[in-house]
Amino acid sequence: MYFLIIANDKPGLEHKRDELRARRIAWLKDNEHIILAAGGKVDDRNQHVQGGLLIVNVADRAEAELFANADPFVPAGLYETMEVTRWRRVFFDYRQITDPNPFAPD
Repeated sequence: MYFLIIANDKPGLEHKRDELRARRIAWLKDNEHIILAAGGKVDDRNQHVQGGLLIVNVADRAEAELFANADPFVPAGLYETMEVTRWRRVFFDYRQITDPNPFAPD
């Protein structure tokens, strides 16, 4: 199952993000087998990161939440909010890949 993990940083904590960036990248690489996509939410000038988005492929919500809470930014208190939401791929890689009916099987 696919899940979106959307995180929004607390204002004024960019220094924490910078301090932990190498540790977090290592964590992401260790888990790349479940990561479909990952990246920072940046301002229009690409100068400041304000949070991030991950798309993971895991067995269930419990595994997605466990993964999300293992993010090194979580215990550092970087995030103001973090949401874990089931995601259904309809369009992917520039093309429709499945039935757009939201109740059709994945």
